[in-house]
Amino acid sequence: NITQEPFIIAVSGNDTWDYREMNPSNLTRSDVNMLVVVNPLTKKALIVSVPRDTYVPLWGDYDAMDKLTHATIYGMDTWEQTLNSLLETDINYFVRINFQSLVNVIDALGGIEIDNPYEMTIAFNTFDRETGRLSGETHTFEEGRIHITGNQALGYVRERKSLRNGDVDRVKHQAVVLKGIIDKVTQVSVITKVTDLLKAVEGTFITDLNTDQIYALVQMQLDDMASWTLSSTTLSGYGDMRTSYAMGSGDYEVEEEVEVEMPVVDEEGNPVYDEEGNQLIEIVTETQTVTHEAQTYAVFIPDEASVQNAINAINEIMNERPVEQ
Repeated sequence: NITQEPFIIAVSGNDTWDYREMNPSNLTRSDVNMLVVVNPLTKKALIVSVPRDTYVPLWGDYDAMDKLTHATIYGMDTWEQTLNSLLETDINYFVRINFQSLVNVIDALGGIEIDNPYEMTIAFNTFDRETGRLSGETHTFEEGRIHITGNQALGYVRERKSLRNGDVDRVKHQAVVLKGIIDKVTQVSVITKVTDLLKAVEGTFITDLNTDQIYALVQMQLDDMASWTLSSTTLSGYGDMRTSYAMGSGDYEVEEEVEVEMPVVDEEGNPVYDEEGNQLIEIVTETQTVTHEAQTYAVFIPDEASVQNAINAINEIMNERPVEQ
């Protein structure tokens, strides 16, 4: 019962404008990786953000180490299993979105309010579905409580290069925007129009939550109009270079044509010398077995402490129950 038991939704976002790329059978990389842990009894929710390059054991198998973003290459089930293993949890549902999904959802909400931690000016692309063209836009996000549109939100969650901590700060921005969406959706002025909202964004995202479950959550919120407590946590760590299971993680041998120096000999096999007494050498091509070391890639190594903190935070939300009056 989704209104009586805590649950976890995994949010996957892929770096594309095409809705067809979101189909679970389409094996594309996941660039947004978040868990939303919801306790409908205590009215608390937690957003756990995991950087896309986090180095993890796919399927929980330490012989298959790779970036988390590569997990969806093997399907959504692999992605969920990998997150479950990393955070010692059990995901109940998933939602998959892309660029246009985010823009459409936020614009259907009339924009959202976010708490921006610092001023930043960024340039980003917007996409016109009617013309199929991209156009550039530059926007300054003031520090503090600000209102943003769908396109501005997309630029905000995609920016990485200008941020001090790169992808770690980017996933924090993603959590800020998701919190803004949740805040807006739970407002009475929006939740009473949820049918119109769902129609406006129909087909722009994929989820295994069914319509009855979504409406049950809506009705619960309408019945009690409770204020929710939202918190977030992001894995911390450091960058490194490691091998990739998906790209080939072991040394490999290939047959290659190589040029080698060979001494020149006469018909009887004796060395041949020039007039100055130097032995003659010729360059010949021959096939040899050459061993190549596995290629390494930039990855994010999560701190054990931050992973454990995330696990503890998830368990706290999932296991907490209201205090009896």
